Amino acid sequence: MILSIAMAITGAHGVTEVFAAGIWGVGGAIILGILMGMPMANLSGRVRPGEPTLVEALGFVFLCAGISFWMEVSFLLSSMVMGVVVVNLAKHHARPFNAIEGIEWPFLTLFFVLSGASGL
Repeated sequence: MILSIAMAITGAHGVTEVFAAGIWGVGGAIILGILMGMPMANLSGRVRPGEPTLVEALGFVFLCAGISFWMEVSFLLSSMVMGVVVVNLAKHHARPFNAIEGIEWPFLTLFFVLSGASGL
């Protein structure tokens, strides 16, 4: 958002255009995270009864990231919002992210390296 303000002040783009892009980047990511988190909370752990499988968890995360790139919104924010929605809504199993605990470190490292490299 600060970058949007700086671009508007310097006159690089129109003020309305810059703020609309900033609002879309944040608001669109939040909306996408909510829309992806609700089905994930309801479906994970129900395809095969019990705890969610690794394929379910990674499928939703990769789907959310792909859609966020397609929509040109923040994949970091949309994934975080999706996780918050799942943790708060998935009441049919005790630990929604139990399936990915064994493989989380390589993905976290890759995630933050790519986030830093892309200039988010």
